[in-house]
Amino acid sequence: MKSVEGKDIIFANGDTIKTTLNGLRYYDSINSEGFPTYLLLSGVDCDSCDAGESLYIHSPRDGDLIVRDGKNSYSLPGVTYDFLGKTLVYQARIFYGEVLKDTIGVIWFQKHLLDNGQYSSSVYLLKIQSDSTFGSFLVDSIHGHLPITLGLLKQNKCKELEGSYNQYGP
Repeated sequence: MKSVEGKDIIFANGDTIKTTLNGLRYYDSINSEGFPTYLLLSGVDCDSCDAGESLYIHSPRDGDLIVRDGKNSYSLPGVTYDFLGKTLVYQARIFYGEVLKDTIGVIWFQKHLLDNGQYSSSVYLLKIQSDSTFGSFLVDSIHGHLPITLGLLKQNKCKELEGSYNQYGP
């Protein structure tokens, strides 16, 4: 990846990927032997709306990144508060690379506020296999997977996507 120009991603070889994202930002890429490269991008998929910025995971092999109405979008890392800025409604840590043993992809460790005032924790894995991605919530608790991912982080097998996304917060 060479640069981001408006809504386009420009590569060193001159190739271009067009997107429909406003405020397009490139974070990093997932490069693993035997797997296609996946780009980690963010942006807003509409011009004049109040939609928040989202994370997009896209392989250049798939051509242009055209999104509408949140299709193929994911939450960014960090925290989100209610509109008064007093109550935490969402929090996430995101890692990418080899996020679980022998598993390449992106993993979210997240919690969100339920209607009853309690918080629910979950782990979401977007696994990269061959030419495709497969997303699913993991059944085991957050406490079982997070130590594994943190161990891989210490071994430099994965990275954490830093986030300060703090919508409506203090």
